[in-house]
Amino acid sequence: MPVFSIVVPYFRSRSTVAYALESAQRASQGLDVEILLVDDGSTPPAEQDLKGLRHAPHRIIQQENRGLLFARLRGLQEAKGDFILFLDADDLIGSQKLRGALDAFADPEVVTVYTDTAKVRLEGEYKNLRFSPDPPTPSTEDMAEFFITIQPAPHSPIFRASF
Repeated sequence: MPVFSIVVPYFRSRSTVAYALESAQRASQGLDVEILLVDDGSTPPAEQDLKGLRHAPHRIIQQENRGLLFARLRGLQEAKGDFILFLDADDLIGSQKLRGALDAFADPEVVTVYTDTAKVRLEGEYKNLRFSPDPPTPSTEDMAEFFITIQPAPHSPIFRASF
């Protein structure tokens, strides 16, 4: 049973998803993580389009084209981890994000953990990417404030699956 499930919706985004998958695998080192790629009706299908990709997902889930929300929901339905991270095909996660979340989730009252964000141009080798931090994300323990006021990017929060 994986500790984390990383759900990556996919629709004809080979050029950016390679970076997303590499970041997920780098952050997964030494942890029990499943990386699910939900192909939302791509032509050619992701399984064919991503052949030979150096950092492949653990599973590719195929569905008819229904849009980003339904791809995320399908990934959530298929996820087996205790904690869920939604990562878009053009998003990256920091190498320590999952470990930091695991520390925070040691408190059983914690249902979501989120981090600051940064911008990066997805060009060239992953090791040469340069990140520009965004302003710090406000902190809160109030879920209404979290969802209504702060509204972090979809790739920022990690949720306890039971939430």
